[in-house]
Amino acid sequence: MKIGQNAFQDCTGLKDISLPASIDIVPEKMCWGCTALQQVSLPASVTVVGAWSFRGCKSLKSLSLPAKLRKIEDMAFEGCDSLRHINLKTTTPPATAGNAFDREAENEMNVTVPHGSGSLYILDNYWWRFQRIEELK
Repeated sequence: MKIGQNAFQDCTGLKDISLPASIDIVPEKMCWGCTALQQVSLPASVTVVGAWSFRGCKSLKSLSLPAKLRKIEDMAFEGCDSLRHINLKTTTPPATAGNAFDREAENEMNVTVPHGSGSLYILDNYWWRFQRIEELK
């Protein structure tokens, strides 16, 4: 199963979305402008979050990213003004575009990572910007 680009773009009434387990790439602009989106359930199979996938999802407060995630593309979560918590399940920091998240919000976000991987995130070319990285026990 595939979901096309712009599949839910500007669906301002969409509050939650659960992607099927068969999805490995979140397509570009999938939920761009879904201003009411509060909950995103990404399956364990996701390896890439495409560019602008969730841009402008102003109501999204927390996010859990799967262990197989390898890449977050440009502006995937830019404009997610309420996003304050990211739970990364991958021990290796995913390759992340420099503007994947709002630069202003990076210092306010709590980022949790698997036990033993905190130093990898702190030393990463992108994730070092997040001042609140905590390892799960």
